[in-house]
Amino acid sequence: MTHFCKIPLILVFTALSACTTINQSRLNPLNWFGSGDAAPVVTADQPLHPLVPAAAQLGETDQRGLISEVTQVRVIRTANGALVQATGRSVAPGAYNAELVQTGRENGRLTFAFRVDRLATGSQIAATQSQEIIAVQELDTNELFGIRQIAVQSASGLKMTSR
Repeated sequence: MTHFCKIPLILVFTALSACTTINQSRLNPLNWFGSGDAAPVVTADQPLHPLVPAAAQLGETDQRGLISEVTQVRVIRTANGALVQATGRSVAPGAYNAELVQTGRENGRLTFAFRVDRLATGSQIAATQSQEIIAVQELDTNELFGIRQIAVQSASGLKMTSR
């Protein structure tokens, strides 16, 4: 009878000794992410370093020019807000990449610049009298909050519409 009691005790001790091996193994999920050392605490008197370097905060400037003239501005209501559709006329041929770029928001007026790229002057394109271009900007209800008028800037001036 004592012979049978020793066998389970030997198995228990063998199993327990294997636990220390698994505890330090890569198979143990608790070892997958490292020791979890605490990060240093930044106090108010220490300078904070931004995640984006100052040189990168300058951003790009839009090299596109304004369209020659805005002929029409429409606000088309949607389920989630509205679409601002501006139709413009370019007197120089080869205008492309049209976009309404938000430039201001004050006193209930939202202002966009109608910007376009133009092909190089030496490009082979038929010179027509003018080229009509349409640009659309989507606005959600949050962006429209408090807006009573929308204006679109061209090289010849502003064209406005009421919401």
